[in-house]
Amino acid sequence: MAAGLLAASLAACVSAPSDAPGWFRARDAAEAGAYPSLRDVPTRTDANTDSAYWAAVQQEVWAAVQEMRAHPRATLAPPEDPAAFVDAARRDLETARDAHPQ
Repeated sequence: MAAGLLAASLAACVSAPSDAPGWFRARDAAEAGAYPSLRDVPTRTDANTDSAYWAAVQQEVWAAVQEMRAHPRATLAPPEDPAAFVDAARRDLETARDAHPQ
């Protein structure tokens, strides 16, 4: 049911309605001729770059990956002692709370 409704609404969007004004139908017909035919698309393409080019691109990408992985923020540093981390966070919160009396 939903698929049929979707297909019907898409079909309504694609073509001009039969009671559309003449200027709209003319514009719709003119735009239809502006698009290339899929039959004109070549089935075979020749690459304008050789394998050396792509090898260089691959090396650039790998260099960027290594640089990113070497960055200090690239790895998570879990706390050595989770309980000490929680205690330090509590102390920081209490210090901040005491710094702003009500």
